[in-house]
Parts: sequence; structure tokens; C-alpha cells
Amino acid sequence: MRRIKFMLDYGTYPLWVYNEEGKLPTNCLIPTELVGDLEIIELMKEINETYIGLFVNDATVFEYKGFATKKEESNFGQKIKRVMDLIKQRVGDSYVIETLYDY
Repeated sequence: MRRIKFMLDYGTYPLWVYNEEGKLPTNCLIPTELVGDLEIIELMKEINETYIGLFVNDATVFEYKGFATKKEESNFGQKIKRVMDLIKQRVGDSYVIETLYDY
């Protein structure tokens, strides 16, 4: 069964799409069923940009700084929940969907 894993990792795209053999194709950032879905694509972009902004990354330091406010953290969680709900609606039972986050 194909799988979609939502996992935030600095410097990578948050969706990990595995084929039937459990392999991660090198050229697949988003399932083909979602390629034209601008709402999902925009939410994924916003989530990724926010996540990268949670870190200091310069020539001497790489460290997590976190959210400035609880409201920002809550909004981030709501975006994750929204995009996961949309993905589940769009792909139905074509994929097993996994996430490490409980928002």
C-alpha cells in the first residue's frame, strides 16, 4: 500500500510519499493526485516556511528558537490539521496517511 507521511525536518519537504514497495521515489514531493491542488500546495509551503523560521541557522549557530507566542504555535498546528484533513479527503483510501503530530 502506498503511504504518505507528514514529517517536518529542517531543509526537506514535509510530505514523504512512499510507493507500494515502501520506497521513497527521489522525484516525488507530492502525490500525483494532489499536484494541481493549490490549497494544499500553498498550505504546505506556509507550513514549511514557518517551520524553517523556528530555527537560527547561520555560519556559526544552528539551533531551535521556537515560536514567539502560543498563538503562533496554535495557528501552525491548525494549518497542519487543515492540510492533513484536505489530503485525507483528496486521496481517500489510496494511501495510508501517517503523521507524528497531534494538532
